[in-house]
Amino acid sequence: MVSVRDGTQDLDFVTDHFERAKKGKIVSLGFSSYGSLPLYESDFGWGKPVWVTSATLAMKNVIILIPSHSRTQVDAYVCLSEESMRNLECDQEFTLFAMKSVPWLLLAENTQNNPNCVRKIFNLSNNKCYNLNLPQTFGARCWGSPYGWIAMIDRNYDVILFNPITKAQIPFPSLKSLDDGGIKSKSDGSYQHWFLGCFANRLIVLKVPQHQHYEFVVLVVHVYYHSLSFARQGDKSWTPVLVNSKEHHIVDIVGMDDNIFGLYGDGSIVFWNFKEFNALELIKPADYSPCRHEFIVKFYQGGCNHIYFVRSGSDLLIVLRYKDDYVTNNEDEDEDDIACKTVDFDVYRFNSIDKGWEEIKDLGEVALIVGGNTSMCVSVAHSKGLQRNCIYFTDDECCFWNSSIDPGGHDMGFFDMKNGNIQRFYHGDDMHSSFAPPTLFIPQL
Repeated sequence: MVSVRDGTQDLDFVTDHFERAKKGKIVSLGFSSYGSLPLYESDFGWGKPVWVTSATLAMKNVIILIPSHSRTQVDAYVCLSEESMRNLECDQEFTLFAMKSVPWLLLAENTQNNPNCVRKIFNLSNNKCYNLNLPQTFGARCWGSPYGWIAMIDRNYDVILFNPITKAQIPFPSLKSLDDGGIKSKSDGSYQHWFLGCFANRLIVLKVPQHQHYEFVVLVVHVYYHSLSFARQGDKSWTPVLVNSKEHHIVDIVGMDDNIFGLYGDGSIVFWNFKEFNALELIKPADYSPCRHEFIVKFYQGGCNHIYFVRSGSDLLIVLRYKDDYVTNNEDEDEDDIACKTVDFDVYRFNSIDKGWEEIKDLGEVALIVGGNTSMCVSVAHSKGLQRNCIYFTDDECCFWNSSIDPGGHDMGFFDMKNGNIQRFYHGDDMHSSFAPPTLFIPQL
């Protein structure tokens, strides 16, 4: 009798709800999620789908949630009246939180007349800037990631994952436990502001499967070592990772399923199985693919050039960034400054059969992001505002950031693979910093 009575009450509530909605007394919003359905396991004879979407929604005020193929993102299909949709698109808070698949640019910190530690974030989708109160990022070196987190090294040399949207933090072990490679701290034990980040050439954030969930791992590519270290959430210290090459150092890292791939400076690839990363002991690589190529040897002869390692679907890509250095005339100093600017890119794909690299001229319907962040590949279909077959880059040539004419942050834009043109995607005057120039990240809640 209780269940019948409760069911009758539910029916009365729904009936009353629809009657009030018809009369305009309330606004009704309907939500539905396909998250529990095996959408990507369906096979009607053509194979399993790579993308599932919704048919046209016939009713207004309905929101359908559909997970991505990797189940790491969710697409929201929103059906509203034209007036409501216009109002929603103009809402700054909604825009700030909704466009999470589009890279955002964390601009340089402003320490002048900024008591609230406000920092600007530029949205590449709508070309708008938003002011966020982010005192946690001030005085820290920052690296972006595709998972909503920014990896930071603060003034105390602590490593922290910080979400600029939710303000959540995940602490990692301090880098003070590592050998400083000859860099000395001040007499009071603190580190010079300029030295932050000198131990770490890059902080790379990976999201790896662990039992029934995912966890975040931070890898440190050391400046003064031919190796790297890693730490997981909750670890108390950094674990060294053994590399096989004594002649070349690791330049970048990508993750793919249970494997972590490392790229040597000569184009060789090494990978580790993350399931073996459980014990806090020296981690040995699972396999090594020597594939030294002359194009990489010539590439490094160019001086200020840079190499990146990017995952695009199931492909592993090398991105070569060519730079020209130039002398800037500084009238206030006795010596001229030296700066550099990006002039060209090349992209190569790893051929797992031939164990070699092959040049590609078209990236397809994706854009690559390289620079002061974890190297990323973004689908332009889910990232409004990005252009296909382009490489977006930020300034990561830290040895030139102290230039008084062209300080850190000036070498930033996107490169069109089709015509070779380079354009700016941000034109503000608040991107320069001698310590922490802008970095790209993809926001997530």
